[in-house]
Amino acid sequence: MDTQEFYIRQASGNEALGPYNLEQLISLSESGSVTSDTLFYNASSENWTPICENADLKKIIFPEKNERSNNGVHNVGLGSYAIIAMLAISAAAEIAPSVALIKSHTPSKLIQHRLIIVGALDLLLALFIYLGAVKIYPLIRVRALCGMGLFGIIFFLQARYGLMLAAIGGSIGLYLTTVFVTPKLARMSYATGLIGLGCVAWHYISS
Repeated sequence: MDTQEFYIRQASGNEALGPYNLEQLISLSESGSVTSDTLFYNASSENWTPICENADLKKIIFPEKNERSNNGVHNVGLGSYAIIAMLAISAAAEIAPSVALIKSHTPSKLIQHRLIIVGALDLLLALFIYLGAVKIYPLIRVRALCGMGLFGIIFFLQARYGLMLAAIGGSIGLYLTTVFVTPKLARMSYATGLIGLGCVAWHYISS
């Protein structure tokens, strides 16, 4: 169920929203956007079913306080912070080579350095995640895949294969952090993303 995706809608409405993974549903429940009466599409019965009628799903999304640490709920906050950290580290790597240009206050030259634009986008995505916009997780996944391709090609052409692997690993970690809620798999994703992107950022910052 960890990687399963769900479509939901309110009992009083007809608009379906999604797909969401479990971590996103948990975040939405904590913000009050999802309640136990919210309907989800049950593929097995092909019906819209209230979350409260599915004991397993309800237990994960609305755990008792004394069970929160056993159902991965603590990973919601931790996962969000991990994504924010990864995006911030990635932004540092993308913006660091152009610090001198930023200080020169010449917007026309800044636009020519596309990595600055990517870095600004990463900071914007990090801000949205900080504000609880879990609906942009699919966009984070697209960003992770694009980053893997972009930095992978850059480092491959420069014959810096260690950094290429670090960039690919970091991007994969970022992608998987938006998917996994199981503590063990989630921690592996955090570590992979932070270490990989950290190596890339250190390369650019120390250059």
